Amino acid sequence: MKDVRDEHKQAIDWLNDNTKEEVNFFAINIELWKIGDSQLAPKFSTISKPNNWAKALQKSSQNKATDLQMLQLEFWTNFNEFVSSGNATFNIRSPRARHWYDLSLGFGQKAYLTLIIHSRDRYCSVEVYISNSKELFYKLENRKEEIERQSGVEFNWMELPDKQASRIQVRNNNFDLSSSNLWEEYFQWILNSVEKIKPVFTKEIQR
Repeated sequence: MKDVRDEHKQAIDWLNDNTKEEVNFFAINIELWKIGDSQLAPKFSTISKPNNWAKALQKSSQNKATDLQMLQLEFWTNFNEFVSSGNATFNIRSPRARHWYDLSLGFGQKAYLTLIIHSRDRYCSVEVYISNSKELFYKLENRKEEIERQSGVEFNWMELPDKQASRIQVRNNNFDLSSSNLWEEYFQWILNSVEKIKPVFTKEIQR
């Protein structure tokens, strides 16, 4: 097929909007470009791609999402778009209608980053979440001064002695989820925090 026609694009769009989240469809045009005496090189143009917002919205609607959950979904969807337009060093995840968004540190469920948006207490945070290892928490806490020096971040070290999990948190207390005009400011704060925190803790956990 020489070109992706409108009817083909519409079919791909429909499949992306109405199939399971883990199934994705793309429509791509491939052209061969030659500049001067250079060799022929392929140029790819994306005509249709997965719409994560539509799939997440469909999933949330099936679960009778609340207005707050729909706002959370919109926030994370726009966060993904913001991150994708820059040079972030982490891979985005599909948005969900919930107040947290997890990012891998490369250690599975042992330790990972969690982004939090708390509408009631009006804060957002970036946290290293250690699911079930006080030993790892103490190891990192013993390196507190060096970790905070390397990252340039002063953390709230939350052992949570009555729980299995522990958290190492940096918080922005000037957060209002309903103020969508400020979302880009929040996105930038979250992104900056992740970029400072992620490489330092990845290295420290591997020590």
